[in-house]
Amino acid sequence: MPDPSPTPSGIRIWLMAARVRTLPAAVAPVLVGTALAGFVHVFHPLRFIAALVGAIFIQVGTNLSNDYSDARRGADTEDRLGPVRVTAGGVTQYREINPSGSYLSTSDMRLYIGLGKETVAQRLEIEWPRGKKQVLENVPAGQVLTLDEANAR
Repeated sequence: MPDPSPTPSGIRIWLMAARVRTLPAAVAPVLVGTALAGFVHVFHPLRFIAALVGAIFIQVGTNLSNDYSDARRGADTEDRLGPVRVTAGGVTQYREINPSGSYLSTSDMRLYIGLGKETVAQRLEIEWPRGKKQVLENVPAGQVLTLDEANAR
């Protein structure tokens, strides 16, 4: 049976590392400033483009620097918990636990999964960092599960 999660391409890996989903945090202040500049009639397209490109590069660079720092200090190891897939009501959800934090912070290692009106998750699939997989079928809602990689195959 073929692996359902093929190895991502080089471009996909760079996009994942850049954390594209964080880019709105970089773009929003530029858009607010641009709107204000337009309101007071001092908008300059080249300044807008330069600020936008600069903000995106700063955000991506910060994300890559954070990953590098995590790897150097040992936060990104094989023990890091990886993606979890849950299927309920015909919808598959993907969640990931990342135990890293920043200075004087903590990370909640619990994973909360909303099932909506469903009372059972038909399938709970965990991919552990070392490649083992664990699958639970027909898991009732409203409970706390403690899973261990030692029980995976």
